[in-house]
Amino acid sequence: MAQIEEKDLTGEDGDLTADSAPRLEAPPPTLEPFNLTREQEKVRGRIAEGLLMMLGVILLFAFLTLWVYGTTFSDLENLMTIIFAPVITLVGTATGYYFGNKTSQNGASGGGA
Repeated sequence: MAQIEEKDLTGEDGDLTADSAPRLEAPPPTLEPFNLTREQEKVRGRIAEGLLMMLGVILLFAFLTLWVYGTTFSDLENLMTIIFAPVITLVGTATGYYFGNKTSQNGASGGGA
């Protein structure tokens, strides 16, 4: 094991001296103006990712229910009709809006693929 080296950072009177205190140099923070569009894109992306994750969890739950618990397909189909239809509508609407808005912004700014 490595030995811990003890250093005395106090002066004669027990206070830290300016010369004995370690100096930490850090670059000044970069300041940039608030960009509402960038923040909106971040939030829209998080919403789309969250909805896609929720859809994946629901599908995973459905397969695990069939495999682990031995639920009949007709029972699972009834449950998924209630849960899956609104979620797929939300996911489709949110991702369509997100990517449609992103495409229209890229087309308007002249930056296309």
